Amino acid sequence: MSTDNLYCAACKKKFTNEATWQNHIKSAKHLANEKKRKANDKTKTSQLKQSSDERQSAQPTQQTKPTLLQPFMQLLLALENTDLVKAKALEQDIRAKQESSSILPDLQLLLDIAEAQRTLDYARLEQEIPYDRKHVGLLLQLPQKDNLVLKQQQDDRKRELILKRIDHVLTLS
Repeated sequence: MSTDNLYCAACKKKFTNEATWQNHIKSAKHLANEKKRKANDKTKTSQLKQSSDERQSAQPTQQTKPTLLQPFMQLLLALENTDLVKAKALEQDIRAKQESSSILPDLQLLLDIAEAQRTLDYARLEQEIPYDRKHVGLLLQLPQKDNLVLKQQQDDRKRELILKRIDHVLTLS
């Protein structure tokens, strides 16, 4: 064994030769430190699992909605500046904050309203769409091939139907 491998992470000590390393491994102090380290690792693992479970079960509240929508406003500004690279980065940030499964019903609602009004006029649609659903209109403005919402849709038939509806609504404008 080389001297590089003679480091005890539990005791945070480095040893210069094999004999002292072997003696250290058998020592009561080392065994106690190993036991503490394993207990700490188990505690940290259970805390991480518990916090991730809590995050998954948490429902968005009225207080969290404005913070979720802020990236959408940034996306709108990026789209107005036609900076597609920046828009893609913002869209990925948005995807990290919300699942596509919650976006798709909103997207379908927007398409229903747009088809009923025979326009994709966002200023007019803004009056019809509830506050927490306005962001779907921003997602529609991205090129379809780059739209992560549609890429994440698993059902090919649903994705094709949505793409056809988007094309139809865009021709109405």
